[in-house]
Amino acid sequence: MRRVAAILASAMLLAVPAEAEESLDELMGAMRLDEVVTILVDEGHRYAATLNTDMLDGDAGSYFFKKVDDIYAPEQMVQTMRDTIREELNPEQISEAAVFFSSDLGQTIISLENSARRALSDPAVEEMAQESAKLMDREGDRFHLIEEYIEVNELVVRNVEGTLSSDFSFFKGMGSVQETHSDDRALLAELFSQREEMESETRDWLHGFLVLAYQPLSDAQMRENIAFSASETGQALNQALFVGFDRIYDRISFELGEAVGFAMQSSDL
Repeated sequence: MRRVAAILASAMLLAVPAEAEESLDELMGAMRLDEVVTILVDEGHRYAATLNTDMLDGDAGSYFFKKVDDIYAPEQMVQTMRDTIREELNPEQISEAAVFFSSDLGQTIISLENSARRALSDPAVEEMAQESAKLMDREGDRFHLIEEYIEVNELVVRNVEGTLSSDFSFFKGMGSVQETHSDDRALLAELFSQREEMESETRDWLHGFLVLAYQPLSDAQMRENIAFSASETGQALNQALFVGFDRIYDRISFELGEAVGFAMQSSDL
């Protein structure tokens, strides 16, 4: 009898992680993180082309772009997000988040966000979206709902902090190749001196993005989305997403810095 009880207890212990992984699979699928990463990889390649133009005089060469392909590794990026969500959320929160994003509203939100993110890759669309946001009635319900969503998720401060961290990683990566001993405090001071401007630019981008993405949502749907974001599960997921993307972009930025450093050395030979 004891042996049967022990076997049953062991089976129950094994079932818990399996159920948790199934919920995590469901959440990853519902949030379409594979699709999100694909969008980010496309953005990364455009950014690499900008680095080639601005820092390498257009002479990066095939090695640089092959390195960029290796740096923006979709499977690694998705796995980092998966591991981070597992670390930051408990099984109940993972399950609750999966339920929300699997709902009709959750799927609509993901579709709208991903479509808007793709559309903003066109500078003309980005300019139009930001202009539309600037023309919004500052006393209107929609503007206040967008502002509330930004504040609940701390989107300005978290995005700026992530940008500062990735910029620091980029210059550290470049310096590691060039064997220059940079003054970290001076570098951080230089980056932080740009914080106010970065906050303004980030807020403008967020307004444009959210106005474009959430235009089809009703105010009631916006409030439901904000309510989830403000919940314990929503806050935990928001934390996980920022931690995960910070990990991804700190690695990517350091390795991009290295790639730029190597390309600069090659051009000097």
